[in-house]
Amino acid sequence: MNIETMCKQTVNLYRQYDAKRQFIWKDTEHLSSILVSLNIHLGQLAEVCGLDYTKIDGIADSSKELRLEKLVVVMQDFILLSTICNWTDELSISEKETKRLTILPKDDKNQLNILYLSIENMLLKSFYEKDVIAFRHAWILFLKWGKTDLNFTENEIQVAFQKKIEKDLKLI
Repeated sequence: MNIETMCKQTVNLYRQYDAKRQFIWKDTEHLSSILVSLNIHLGQLAEVCGLDYTKIDGIADSSKELRLEKLVVVMQDFILLSTICNWTDELSISEKETKRLTILPKDDKNQLNILYLSIENMLLKSFYEKDVIAFRHAWILFLKWGKTDLNFTENEIQVAFQKKIEKDLKLI
């Protein structure tokens, strides 16, 4: 995945969106809004992965396409959050880290629940304590979820991300 390009595309998209709406963000409003969006979208990803056990009429494991779509939305939120916090360097991972992610065993549903909660916890810690290391750990766990547990390749993610950017640009 070309994280640098993905960052530029995401920032460009949202700058165009804000310009069209003639919207100017206040100091912490942008950061908290993005974190709320990330939290909501991460929950939607968990739901389409079948992690919502209390919803009687809920979604069972959904299609691979829907899971990829939700994963890309969360990725875009991570990128926005990293941009606002000036943490985009934390999104780059080495080849060694990438290989390690792909050889890890898949988590079962209970472990995925813990993974999801760990990501949420680290994101909140990164927000409240301005903790870049917690953000990095949340990002790595998110990538593990996408690449290992959901079994998406970097190419699949990159292509879906590009399609979402193109679709969103047409909507602006």
